Amino acid sequence: NNNFETYSLIWLDASVNSKDNIETQAMLRSFINCLQIFENLDQCEQYIQSVSSDDRIVFVVSGSFGQQIIPKIHSLPQIFSIYIYCENQQFHHQWAEQYIKVKSICNQLHELIKRIQYDHCERRQNKSDEPLSMSIFDQNNDYEQSTTGLDGRFLQTQLLIACLVKMKTTPRDKNEFLLQCREIYKDNPKQLKIIDEFEQDYADEYSLWWY
Repeated sequence: NNNFETYSLIWLDASVNSKDNIETQAMLRSFINCLQIFENLDQCEQYIQSVSSDDRIVFVVSGSFGQQIIPKIHSLPQIFSIYIYCENQQFHHQWAEQYIKVKSICNQLHELIKRIQYDHCERRQNKSDEPLSMSIFDQNNDYEQSTTGLDGRFLQTQLLIACLVKMKTTPRDKNEFLLQCREIYKDNPKQLKIIDEFEQDYADEYSLWWY
């Protein structure tokens, strides 16, 4: 799994490689870069089951496949939201309404893009795309206890930050970083353009702006 972002998008549809669907996938990549496509239901389910529970999957599925797979994967923590793309909205609404992760049932691709993009922007604005919360204390310990109740993950994070701050960067580090970014976003022209701009314009005094 080479996804370095919180969200990934999975699309399951027997006609996922049609011209219209491929164009739609390119548009979706502009705001959710990691995209996996499947034509086979069993392979898709197996992949979803293998994804870490800390990841967040935005799942697009056809109506016919949705009827079969949604009951199996709906309760998985990595499944964050589901969008059904189908021709018969009324029919699929009847069985899908019981699943709270189903956010929309669309029969037009432009509606699908608009809804996924809107929901994604809402999550980012509300900062609900953080899969893990961080606390200085272990939630299983009484706050009146001594520092033995400190959360180990919090301390590890603070130590990591301290080490990173002290590290001196080199041109080689930057080049390796750029190579990694270009590999991750190799199918995303919009992000590749930003990476090129970063390579040309980045300076230490602008690090917060780039962040």
